[in-house]
Amino acid sequence: MQTPKICLIHVGKTGGTYIKGIIRLVSGTTITREPQIINDNLVLLGHKTLTETANMYGEDHRFAFIFREPTERFISGFHSRLRMGIPDRKVIWSPKEAAAFAVFKTPNDLAEALYCDDTYTMSAAHYSMNAIRHLHRGYEFHFGNQFRFAAHKQDKIVTCIDLKNLDKNIHRFLNQIGIEHVNIDIDQYSEMRTITDHSKYLSELARVSLKQFWKNEYKYYELFQTLEKRFFTI
Repeated sequence: MQTPKICLIHVGKTGGTYIKGIIRLVSGTTITREPQIINDNLVLLGHKTLTETANMYGEDHRFAFIFREPTERFISGFHSRLRMGIPDRKVIWSPKEAAAFAVFKTPNDLAEALYCDDTYTMSAAHYSMNAIRHLHRGYEFHFGNQFRFAAHKQDKIVTCIDLKNLDKNIHRFLNQIGIEHVNIDIDQYSEMRTITDHSKYLSELARVSLKQFWKNEYKYYELFQTLEKRFFTI
């Protein structure tokens, strides 16, 4: 029988690379190809879905994750792929991403076009949301149908936390996923964060359009905020 693992699910642009870097440092491990097992029990995953994770580690596995407000994740994901992931790593555009960025230069342009009057531009926007990897691979991609998740997967969650609350609760988060007795000064790991100077501007039209197009992502975020209260006093 395979021992159930705690699998750290990594949704793009939710601080996954940052927290995995800290885990490797405090556990004295080096970067290897993911998935990577830490202390015989914690599995650091790439961008795997729950279905893929269950196929790898069995239905008895438990999991943890960090989540982020969808508007912020959208802006960060757009800019990350626009610069091909640099400086964390360089992953060149797919042909579909190249086509998307040929039309839309800013996240505001893309979001505003989702329900615009011009049929060509609106079609291009919908295509781009499914072409840009960090935008396509959201909560629904990783966790599946929200109602099925709420009914059948909640009991498997070891912990989850909003990215905005991570730093002040990082010791407890690490303890909950099996990284114990850590003496960590979060300020010393600030250089591990990706520093960006991109604009976070979205017009009101862009925000309304994004919430309409991504309604399931926002519903998931509300669910995650409720689940977070099980594990942390925010």
